[in-house]
Amino acid sequence: MEKLIPAVNKLQDVFGQLGLESPVDLPQIMVVGSQSSGKSSVLESFVGRDFLPRGSGIVTRRPTIVQMIQTKPDKPKGEQEEVDKSVEKKGNKQQDETAKEGTKYGDEWVEFLHIPNKRFYDFDQVREEIEAETDRTTGKNKGISPKPINLKVYSPNVVDLTVVDLPGLTKVPVGDQPDDIEKLIRAMIMSYIERPNAIILAVHPANADLATSDALQMAKSVDPEGDRTIGVITKLDLMDKGTDALEWLQGKVYKLKRGYVGVVNRSQADINSRKSIQEAREAEKRFFREHPVYKNFADQMGSEYLAKKLSGILMEHIRKCLPELRSKINTELKEKQKELSKLGSALGDNEDVGAALLSIINHYAMEFNQALEGKAHEVISATELYGGARINYIFHDIYAKELDKMDPFEDLTLDDMRTAIRNATGHRSSLFIPEYGFDLLIKKQIEKFNLPAQTCVDLVYNELQRLAAALDHDELSRFERLESRLSEVTGDLLRRLKEPTSQMVADLVDMEISYINTRHPDFIGGNRAMTKLFRSMQAAEERQRAAAAAAQGQPQNMPQGGYPQQSPPAPPQGSPTGPGGRGLPPPPNQQLQQQQPQQQQQPPTGRPSFQGPRPQQNATGGAQQQQQQPPNQPYNYYSGGQPNHEENAEDEHDKKMEDGADDISLYNVPEHIKAGNGRPLNEREHMEIEMIRTLLQSYFDVVRKNLQDYVPKAIMKCLVLKFRDELHSELVTTLYKEDNPDELLQESSETTERRKELRRMISILKRASQVINEVKEAENAES
Repeated sequence: MEKLIPAVNKLQDVFGQLGLESPVDLPQIMVVGSQSSGKSSVLESFVGRDFLPRGSGIVTRRPTIVQMIQTKPDKPKGEQEEVDKSVEKKGNKQQDETAKEGTKYGDEWVEFLHIPNKRFYDFDQVREEIEAETDRTTGKNKGISPKPINLKVYSPNVVDLTVVDLPGLTKVPVGDQPDDIEKLIRAMIMSYIERPNAIILAVHPANADLATSDALQMAKSVDPEGDRTIGVITKLDLMDKGTDALEWLQGKVYKLKRGYVGVVNRSQADINSRKSIQEAREAEKRFFREHPVYKNFADQMGSEYLAKKLSGILMEHIRKCLPELRSKINTELKEKQKELSKLGSALGDNEDVGAALLSIINHYAMEFNQALEGKAHEVISATELYGGARINYIFHDIYAKELDKMDPFEDLTLDDMRTAIRNATGHRSSLFIPEYGFDLLIKKQIEKFNLPAQTCVDLVYNELQRLAAALDHDELSRFERLESRLSEVTGDLLRRLKEPTSQMVADLVDMEISYINTRHPDFIGGNRAMTKLFRSMQAAEERQRAAAAAAQGQPQNMPQGGYPQQSPPAPPQGSPTGPGGRGLPPPPNQQLQQQQPQQQQQPPTGRPSFQGPRPQQNATGGAQQQQQQPPNQPYNYYSGGQPNHEENAEDEHDKKMEDGADDISLYNVPEHIKAGNGRPLNEREHMEIEMIRTLLQSYFDVVRKNLQDYVPKAIMKCLVLKFRDELHSELVTTLYKEDNPDELLQESSETTERRKELRRMISILKRASQVINEVKEAENAES
């Protein structure tokens, strides 16, 4: 157990040599208290020497880590590494003081971490060095700094202990201190005492109310249960006569699991009169032995008891933290060794530079291929997509879904469709829907697939660039010139491959435009489109009849004529289909001629036909004969029966509008003419528009499906796989054969310095691990 505190002191020195904060949380005692609460006096009583700065205002302006190491009083002088020359000048005075305190010359000294291999035997010079080192960092006008000062005190009169003297809490800024000095000091103290391995020594003067203790308040905020806080009540001799701090010391005012210890420090008059620490300790013992209240437990009071108690608590705390310290040191060591292995060793003068360059190129190309195929197990994580999986995401979750959202009628108005149909008929009036009008409209819509296809090429191109730059090759990061040239070569290769890939994708869209395959198995075609149109029109008519019947109180499942509704008949097989195999409606006269013989042969089953409703039965059972259509009257194709004179009048109006009879004279033809002039659709135009919309929707879906399949295939073939296959040869040709390998494999100065720093840190961590192992072996030997 005696080796625990020296072991931690060694670890503190080891990590202090890193020039950085210790990577592990070493157990230490933190002295916290308000300004002038007696913190420095408590610490000096542990050492038995005056060595800390004193004065008015804030004196401790940097954390001071004091490691006390107990030595044997008969240590030979020959082991001294360096004796400060100023001690010899002081001569007999220093010898007299050391002899007066019962020690031999050279048995007590101080070493600073920032001044290695130098011992200070004059403790006045220790104080001066602390003040000078503080001023070098904070300036000479009361500035503060969180950077600690490390010193070790060797003496036979101390116990093994490590204490951190923190700046005292203050509220009013002085000198160059900022306005928020209280906030800054509190933040600095909190950064030390919030560590789980820190033991808090909360110092509070007895002549101030314990309820106002800043030290206890801060300790409670980080240690609410009081498991690692020890209370120290100073200045017990300065309390008013008739008063005492017994309730404080017994924990009746504020309880701490570690308890309280009362101490009596030297007064300012004692310090001015050069009263020694040994004399002050004897006076402290007499005070507690003779005090009427404290004499019953005087053996649990005083600075010596506090030092021994702290040493025991610290050893117990270290023993509990030792396994965690060992684990943290080993983890830190492995991380630094891994980083050093990534940097590799420096290339020697006799090493084959060409072979090293070729090895780096081979490894880089192999890593790219593995990342693309999903086999880079060291890089792939479960948190995000990587490599080839990101390209797959672009194809199926970005490009395909974007195509699914495309509207086949985007930027296509009814007037555009009406105008395209009229233009396709030329100077003749059309009997059927012209195929050229459909071609004109669908080609215009297919062109819209080009933009998302080219965007998909750009996304994959960017992803390949990202993947090539993200490859964390261990050897590559060492050579800035090689890394830069490799980025240039891969970028040039990708740019060369992108142009033909974009052209290939554009050609896929152009191929869809160049040939409209109306016999594609997924295309609805004219016959099915006409059937779909007839059924939708019949369904609309039945809904109108049902609504009218409901309004007149008739059953909704019976038409106005009294006959049950039947499914509409399919168009006769011999009906004209129009150009290209598209099913188009037969002329009204022809359909009338085709259906008249069927009407004569059909029994009166109540089945409706396109000539109108069957005769209705009257109340006496007789048949009410339907009026015959005059032979020369225009036939209503949709509703059957008698012609609709309102619709005929509308057709005559439409005809006049189309001929320009109302407001367009033969001698005043507008420069720009659109079919319809914004008037509503008549029944024929409505049928044509619905027919053309059905065909456009169907063929647009065919093209969408084709491009969703072929565009990713083209990108994979022309860009992704071609880049993968040509990457290695391109790098070898450009870098290995054309460039100078010696220049490419020239390490940067940052890499060289980082390698040196890592080697130094690994050496220090190995020493720390060795110290921990020595303590473990000692514990095993004792057990």
